[in-house]
Amino acid sequence: MSGPTVGILLKEKLSIENIKSLYQEIKNYSIEIDKKDIESNGFDFWINDGKSLGTSYFGEGLPFGIIIEEVEFDETEENLIYQAVNYFPKQEIIIISYCNGKYEHLILANLAIMITEKFNGIIDMGGKLPSSYSEINDGSIWEISYGKDRVYHLSDVGFLKKWVQHPNFLMIK
Repeated sequence: MSGPTVGILLKEKLSIENIKSLYQEIKNYSIEIDKKDIESNGFDFWINDGKSLGTSYFGEGLPFGIIIEEVEFDETEENLIYQAVNYFPKQEIIIISYCNGKYEHLILANLAIMITEKFNGIIDMGGKLPSSYSEINDGSIWEISYGKDRVYHLSDVGFLKKWVQHPNFLMIK
């Protein structure tokens, strides 16, 4: 079963040094990390202790992945993003949970918070949040509507920190 994903939209492209720094940071949380090729901008990792990532999980390694890629938006969507966050994203760090349990959602959100703070990005929730998100007054959230019926949300770290504590919290699958 595949799980949720989240993206971090960046103002500038990461340098190789930034990517290596991200790899080392993730390694601190992981029991195993598949280096692949850092130059290829992606790696998989397993987390067996979620305490430092905001959960009580301790057990078998939960699988996650990171992909770093250039963003591709059509002109309309790019303009909507610019109106929301005041910049055109140059790159995206995509964090993937390969499973869909409660702990995976929490760990994914806390990884997104950590990476967003580290690289000063904006969080692409990857879809439309449930309507209960509107109960949160901290941070910023933007609804991006494009196409006929397509909507997704962007947020800052302040919003995601509060959303994680909400009873209806989930990351988008």
